[in-house]
Amino acid sequence: MTAPKQDKGPLRKRGYKPAPINQRFWSKVDMSNPFGCWPWLGYRYNGYGRFNYEGRSTKAHRVAWFLRHGFVSSDKHICHRCDNPACCNPDHMFLGNAWANAQDRTRKGRSKGGSQPGERHPQAKLTWSTVRTIRRLFNEGAAMPALAREYGVSKENVRLIVRNQGWIEEKVL
Repeated sequence: MTAPKQDKGPLRKRGYKPAPINQRFWSKVDMSNPFGCWPWLGYRYNGYGRFNYEGRSTKAHRVAWFLRHGFVSSDKHICHRCDNPACCNPDHMFLGNAWANAQDRTRKGRSKGGSQPGERHPQAKLTWSTVRTIRRLFNEGAAMPALAREYGVSKENVRLIVRNQGWIEEKVL
């Protein structure tokens, strides 16, 4: 972010003076809890607040960081300790790069593709007990489509389960 440009447009000539960025930005943030998250009250996209600045839409948490700490290059990530993408509390953020952001996400179990295996995965519909039941019923002659309907999962999911390509049990040595 750079310093605001002087507006020389037609509205300026009629006495219009835009509000300072601090005032305009913080008026869209709920700061009622001094130590908690400060949610963005304006427009959001994919959970992240969006703020228009110099004709460009910018993530609101990046603006909050800029207003507290100054300019950050676009190759740096402003990461949330609180895991709330709408949060604009600079005390809940830290500066990192893509690798640090990915490590933080994986450590917290929020990576796509299952950093948390089995029933610990945030999107898991089944439990280990149910998976074992599906395998037993399939071995006893139940059809994959019927098992998929009964347990509310896809036929592909059942296929991976019965072929031991999905829900692979960890072997204890």
